[in-house]
Amino acid sequence: KGLKGSIKGDSRIISAFEDIERAFLPLSQGFSGISEIYIKDGFRGVEQKLTDVYLGYVINTGLHPVMRVYFIHLIDIRNIISLYKHLRWGLWDYPFFIQGGSINEQRLSRIFKEQNASGLASLVSSLTGTRIEKLAATNIENSLLKWVTVLLERSGRDPLSAGVIMSYLWRCHIETMDRSIILYGRGVNSDAVEAESAQ
Repeated sequence: KGLKGSIKGDSRIISAFEDIERAFLPLSQGFSGISEIYIKDGFRGVEQKLTDVYLGYVINTGLHPVMRVYFIHLIDIRNIISLYKHLRWGLWDYPFFIQGGSINEQRLSRIFKEQNASGLASLVSSLTGTRIEKLAATNIENSLLKWVTVLLERSGRDPLSAGVIMSYLWRCHIETMDRSIILYGRGVNSDAVEAESAQ
């Protein structure tokens, strides 16, 4: 605890986050308070803040249609996972939903207020076309990742479109995720590793 406190109190690190904040603020005021988040939640909190705010920002820029679809559904995934975690762990603070996804925030909010786990499962099923047998983080995430894979593959059917590149990069991303699971899963039950795989 003492070491953690020392790291978080390192003025050089705080200064670095203040520089990052100043660099990103011209894009969006949502990037304010990065150094405070680091003090409170550490690097993981800062990473989540930067990712979530950037996604909300980039969706409103002049993206190529294929890129826009990709980011829209990436926002959907993060919003659904955030909602699931709040339901799973009984968190009563209102989830932070990134603006710009395809799912109406009112629907997400209603599921949270009603603590409706079956409503979340129905939402995922309606998006992906696959039934969620068990409402678990792995099942939800894998279903959503496969859904995005299918959408990008469809956009990549035209060999001259940007969808080909996006589909390829997405496949590389999924493969990297699966390889990391295999590496970290050495010595773990093979069924558990297979369940985590997004392929």
